[in-house]
Amino acid sequence: MKKIFFLATFILSAYSYSQNIAITSEQSVTPSNWSAYLDLHDEHFGDVTFKEGSGVVVQRIRVSEGEYNMRRIRYGNMNDWGVASEREEHEGSSFWRGMGDQVEDWGPNYASKGLFYQGGGNNKYKFAQVYEAKVNDPQTFLKAFKTWLDENKKVIKDRWINVAEFTIAGPKGATHAVTISAESWSELEQMREAWMTNTKSAQKFFQNRGEVIDTRNFLVQRLRHFNNENIKSGTTKE
Repeated sequence: MKKIFFLATFILSAYSYSQNIAITSEQSVTPSNWSAYLDLHDEHFGDVTFKEGSGVVVQRIRVSEGEYNMRRIRYGNMNDWGVASEREEHEGSSFWRGMGDQVEDWGPNYASKGLFYQGGGNNKYKFAQVYEAKVNDPQTFLKAFKTWLDENKKVIKDRWINVAEFTIAGPKGATHAVTISAESWSELEQMREAWMTNTKSAQKFFQNRGEVIDTRNFLVQRLRHFNNENIKSGTTKE
């Protein structure tokens, strides 16, 4: 009976996460404008009421091959998206006017849908490495990835990890993205070293994941996270 309950819970959670969608935008902001850029987001998102499961994350792109250094993610449930509180007519135009003053160059925008998520709730993981790729067989890839996670539980611990499918304008032709969080860049490297020592598990993952063409990967640091829980507790700033 307990197995049936946990299976039902897992299926419900997986279904719920599959309803999650996100719009990600990348920008280039001159370092001298970073504070003003973040202040602008604090003013616009810091006191609103989001719909259940929705929020906004602002990240700094710390290590990448690209020209953009800021990344904003708006996420939520596809059936109940966005902000619940009413805004004054001028607030939206004021925000975008301010963004125009702070953003030096506008990068790509792309939409995605959640496929798998684990972890979360631990605020110490402020960094993350994002892997984007063209995946030929998503089901085969996801099965191999979950097996790899299960075989490396001691290394993964309680960090949050997610797999998403691009639904509009996948960057550089990517179809999927995998995000693995960490406490810092050095802790990420320590984790990578630890899981790569499990050579049998790593080899099995690469052999069983199907055809995958890596398109890019990069390191981000979370600077702001606006959602109802964080706004209420005053923990939007990292």
